[in-house]
Formats: sequence, C-alpha cells, structure tokens
Amino acid sequence: MSMNSLNLKSRLWLACVARAMAAAASPMALGRALHLCLVGLVFCGGVAAQEPQQEQQKAKPQQVQAQPKKRTDSARKLGPGDAITVMVFREPELSGEFKVNEQGTINYPLLGKISVSGRSPEQVSAEIESLLEKDYVRDAQVSIDMIGKGAIQISVLGEVRAPGRFPFEAEERVELGTALLVAGGPTESSNLAAIEIKRRNGEDIQSLRVSMPADKSFVLQRDDSVIVPSLLAMGSARPLVTVLGQVARPGAMEMPAGRDLDLLTAIALAGGMTPTARGSKVTIRREGEAPVTINVDRIQKGEIPSPVLKGGDTVFVPESIF
Repeated sequence: MSMNSLNLKSRLWLACVARAMAAAASPMALGRALHLCLVGLVFCGGVAAQEPQQEQQKAKPQQVQAQPKKRTDSARKLGPGDAITVMVFREPELSGEFKVNEQGTINYPLLGKISVSGRSPEQVSAEIESLLEKDYVRDAQVSIDMIGKGAIQISVLGEVRAPGRFPFEAEERVELGTALLVAGGPTESSNLAAIEIKRRNGEDIQSLRVSMPADKSFVLQRDDSVIVPSLLAMGSARPLVTVLGQVARPGAMEMPAGRDLDLLTAIALAGGMTPTARGSKVTIRREGEAPVTINVDRIQKGEIPSPVLKGGDTVFVPESIF
C-alpha cells in the first residue's frame, strides 16, 4: 500500500505517528509509538479498502439509470403523421427517429416495414424486441417515445349536411357535438337518438351507441366513424349494412327489399373502392361470429363468388400498405 493510495486524513495520521516515534526517549515510549503506528496502519488499510467499495456503490445507480425505461402508457395510440424515437439499449445503430407514414407503418433497420397505426408505444416496442431477438440482438431492450403527433381523422356520415372525413389536431379534444357541427350539423330527418360510432380496436371494430344532446361531450378517437341514421329508417323493416374504410362514400345503407345484397354490390353502392384500398383483405364482421376476410380482387375477376350480406353486417375495406 503506497502513500499515494491513502487519503489526506490517513497521511496526516501516519505523519503524527512518525513524529511520536522520533520523539520517543525511552523503550517504553517507543513501544507506545509503535503501537500507535500499527493502529494507524490498520485504520488506513480499512479506509483504503472502503474507498473502492464506496466508488463501486456510487457506480451502481448510474448503471441502473442507463437502462431504457419501458413505456407503460397505452392510452395514446400511434397513427399516420406521428414522429417517434426508438431507443435500443447498447445498439445505437438501431436507434433513431421515425415518422409514421400514411399507411401507418415505419421503415425500421433490418426489420423493414412495421405496422404501428392504432397501437400503443408499449405494444410496438414489445414487437420490435421480439423481432430483434430472433436473429439480431440478444435480450433486446427497446423503448419508444413520441416526439410529434400527427393530425387525427374522424368520419361523420349519414344524416348530416356535409358528410365526410375531417382532420383535427392531435392534442385537440374532439367531442361528438363538435364533430357534428364540423359536418354541417344534422339534417331534418336525422335520428339523433340512435347515433352509432364505429371504433377500431386493433383488428376488431367496436360499435358504440350514443345520442344527442345527452352524449354531446362524448370524446371521439382517431379514425372513429360517426354514423347518424335517418328517422325514415325507423319506420322501415329493412335492416342496415355498414361499409367503412377505403370507399368513396362510407356509411350505412338499407338492405334492398325482396332481394339479397352481396358484398360487391354493397361496395359499389358505397361509391366503390378508393385507389389506396387493399381489396385483397376486405373483412365482413357479423355479430356473434368471427370476422371473415374476403379477397374482393378475386371476386372482380370472377374467380370466387361474392358473399351475401346480412342485416347488421359491417364491411371494412383497409388501406393498402404499399
């Protein structure tokens, strides 16, 4: 143990002992001085041994802080226009900023396109971890932060004066009453007691029933579709079919009297598919049954028949990822 390895307090202690030894006038005094020297050496050795432990203990919190924090806020869903930061622990080349494109995907290194729209940062980070661990990174630790939010889109359809799809600021609280006003307000024949809201929940579509003015403060979410039915339909025995997604005129329509309504006809009555529609993945959702995916492109080519719809069915035409 060198003098350089001791702290200032230890060196001063040894200096005092050395002086006592030099001043000792008798063997008894010298013995006392040697005893003090040994005590000093033991004390200094203990201090020197404690210093690395203290430094190690101080370093531990820094190592813990370096670990990426997991995202636990699943309330906020990602969508087109959002900007996010993906951080991979100890893998800076796989970390960076990404913007969600109009198809709801990001182009991530090594993994390619990853669908993130309608999902929470926590869900996306878990998927990236799983994909990286398969072939590239052992025990991947991924965290995602949202650094910019794109505009949200809400559709207001049916008995309103200006039906359509409307953009709102991401931070804006969009209430049902506000959305109806933006769409020009209800028509004279609107049935405000039976407004339906179609909401995507991952791969599922949830149907909510609200009314005005009781639910005017109901908060809408990204990609919600508000459907205002007609009072005329109340007196009709004909059930409704709803066509949503990438069609020219999304909304609800009555089943024709005396004949069936097939999928291809329903899409045509909704104005047909848009240029960005993914016709190969159209889904039909029927109450009490599992969703069915239909390839409308093959129907149009005459390769498979067009399935017959039932009252209450919801047809969803997704957007192409390319």
